[in-house]
Amino acid sequence: MIFDDFVRAAGKKDMILAFQEMRHLNVLLKDLPPEEKKDNLVFFVIPGLSSKDNTTEITRRYLQTKGYKSFASGIEGGIEFTSACIDKLTANVQAARESLMPHQKLVVMGHSAGGLIARGIVKRNPDRVAAVFNLGSILKKSDKAEFAGAINIADAISHYAKGMTREDMVHFLGDLETAGSTPTVSIYSKDDTFLPSDFSISRDARVKHVRIDDSPALQNRGPSHMGLIYSQTALDTVMKMARAFG
Repeated sequence: MIFDDFVRAAGKKDMILAFQEMRHLNVLLKDLPPEEKKDNLVFFVIPGLSSKDNTTEITRRYLQTKGYKSFASGIEGGIEFTSACIDKLTANVQAARESLMPHQKLVVMGHSAGGLIARGIVKRNPDRVAAVFNLGSILKKSDKAEFAGAINIADAISHYAKGMTREDMVHFLGDLETAGSTPTVSIYSKDDTFLPSDFSISRDARVKHVRIDDSPALQNRGPSHMGLIYSQTALDTVMKMARAFG
């Protein structure tokens, strides 16, 4: 979703809440001592649509402080549903995988639309990927009117593609309502006003789901849509589950 569409759908309140999550993580990092390196898992972080790697910089710093090496997406112009962006991301994931030591595995984590792209890449290239994590991502096509007649998720969101035909979107993303051979996790918030919880719950029983109901940065509520990528609770959950898969 482009920025203006996001603001119309979720409102400025979502962004204010996301800033609170980011500020909490930033304050935490100032006093958090670096942990011993855990080199069996390496993270690859994909931001949401139209977002650049600077939006996940603090997320990657938190992972690194916790002992995990992490890669940025390497997409300079921001994440888009274009053939060039997806091809470049696929190549960057492959390069990250090739840099691993024999005992290491990659954990691919995508926020919002970045989770869709992450699943598409990993489903086609599962080798040496421990797990793919979706933070606030669509895992199920809704029956709502705007998606009526869509054959799958890719078809439903094809109008957000730039330079990709509807057929190209479906060909790349395929049927992402079903998991591939790689462990797949959906992490979502009960208070996401942009992407309702129903969208993040897969019909595929192999997909694991974790709902975040509270956040240290907020009072008595879960993270906002934008805030999921900065949520200490969400990121701690990702690391804990990744260790189990790795």
